[in-house]
Amino acid sequence: MDFLKNYENACKKVFLAFIEQYFSDYSESGEYFFVSDDPTGVLCISDYYFGLDDVITALRYHATYDDIFEWYNYKIDCAMQNRSPKINFKNWILYLDMRPAD
Repeated sequence: MDFLKNYENACKKVFLAFIEQYFSDYSESGEYFFVSDDPTGVLCISDYYFGLDDVITALRYHATYDDIFEWYNYKIDCAMQNRSPKINFKNWILYLDMRPAD
C-alpha cells in the first residue's frame, strides 16, 4: 500500500512546512509530535494543537501568525461556551469583516 505511505509522507511535509514557517524555533529541535503518532491528523507544538485542514489553509492563504492565533483563540472560546464557530478558517483569513464580534 505505497499510496498510503506516500500520503503520510506528504502530510508530514505539509506539517513540517507549517512548523518552519510559523514555529521556526521548533523545526530543528523536534519539540513537536503527532497526536496518536498519526502524521495525517493533528500536530501538537508548544501546547497548541493544529489539524491538517487548518495547517493547509494557513499555508495556502498565507495566514499571518496573528491570524492563526486569533482563529485558535476564537475556536477555544467557542468550545468553552459549547458552541460551534460561525466562520471557517479560510474565511477568517480572507474576510476580516466576517469575523464574529466578541
